[in-house]
Amino acid sequence: MSELTTALYGDAVWQSEPERIGKHEWRVTVWEPYAGAHRFVGYEWRRADGRGFVDHRGRWHGPEGSRGTGWYADEEWPRYDRNNGQTAGMPATLRKLYERHYPTFSKHLRQAKETPNA
Repeated sequence: MSELTTALYGDAVWQSEPERIGKHEWRVTVWEPYAGAHRFVGYEWRRADGRGFVDHRGRWHGPEGSRGTGWYADEEWPRYDRNNGQTAGMPATLRKLYERHYPTFSKHLRQAKETPNA
């Protein structure tokens, strides 16, 4: 993840258990952005065999992940395309992962950010 993306993503508040889809593991993550915006949902992925990979631009990505956690943000998926309205270029089966965990992560989305009393 770039420094800008890391700054926008902030801290993970909740993460699903990883599920294997093809050669990769995916999980749903609820993020608390540093910028004070509303919480949002994203996906994270990693190779199931624990190895790194070369993306479509020929760049090497090691198994440590973009934040040293072993996981990559959905935007770092090699075929990611934000202009693809159906799947954003990610596996279509992520919909099942989303629907399975929706009852749990939606509660985390509604929780207000705790602020100290002034």
